[in-house]
Amino acid sequence: MGGYLYVNGRSPELPQRPERIEINIKENVPLVSSWLVKADAPGCNSLQYEIKLIAGMNRVDLHYVIDKQKIYTPEAVHISFPFNVPDGIIHVENAFGYYQPEKDQIKGACKNFFTVNNYVDVGNADYGISLVSTDAPLIEIGDITNDASAVGWLDTVRKGTTIYSYLMNNYWHTNYCATQEGIASFRYFLHPYKKAFNPAMATAQGLCAAQPLVVIPVDKKAEPFNPFISYDNENVFIVSMQPLENGSTIWLALYNASESDENLQLKFSSAVTGIYISDLLKNKLSKSSSIISIPGLGLASLIIQR
Repeated sequence: MGGYLYVNGRSPELPQRPERIEINIKENVPLVSSWLVKADAPGCNSLQYEIKLIAGMNRVDLHYVIDKQKIYTPEAVHISFPFNVPDGIIHVENAFGYYQPEKDQIKGACKNFFTVNNYVDVGNADYGISLVSTDAPLIEIGDITNDASAVGWLDTVRKGTTIYSYLMNNYWHTNYCATQEGIASFRYFLHPYKKAFNPAMATAQGLCAAQPLVVIPVDKKAEPFNPFISYDNENVFIVSMQPLENGSTIWLALYNASESDENLQLKFSSAVTGIYISDLLKNKLSKSSSIISIPGLGLASLIIQR
């Protein structure tokens, strides 16, 4: 799981793997356990990655640091995730939604590689796993299926539940750097689960990794913090909250990550003078109550006056 694969050339048939692997315990305390893996990897000056478990979190963290060599001949780097999920269905998150490769793609869409917003999920009716990739947006499914000049442009998606994170290549001779040298860092978060795929849960895991909480020091005598806005629906997420008019007005954008219509009631820690339906251009359209309805996989925009 999480294996480094190096393609020397354009044909991906025989990818090279690391050698002389060394594994050491990095942290072993009640809160965190982690292992540091170092290896001699083809195409790299050095390769290391940390495998981390955090107490109370149903998650495995992987953090890769690659010191890439300066190589001008064709090459590519991939990380493999061979998930063992029988009859697994793959869902790929895109902008405010998700899709199933092949099933939800239009004719002529690319099948060699896919773009991921935050997560790709592999699941069946009983269990599955969400792979959150915050730093590497390209994946391949079933096999390493690029470069197209060697593999050909695919008409169908390859079978299987192995996901390949496509880190880098020097195949595309347009406006890209001719080499991929230097230090690069890539983070992955694995979330196993029981039951069927839940898009709201996968969205939450993706946002948790992409927008982590920021810890700041406070005075011990400081008053408890109460957020200005709160609500009671775990399927709905705040995607943007912007002050307008010197802070007297708030523009709020909400996303319903579930397929069903969702209702929620907004609660405020201080008094507001008005709530209005808005649009993405931040226009005030019509008056609203604090109870909001959002269609499945839909957006709602509001203007809140203090």
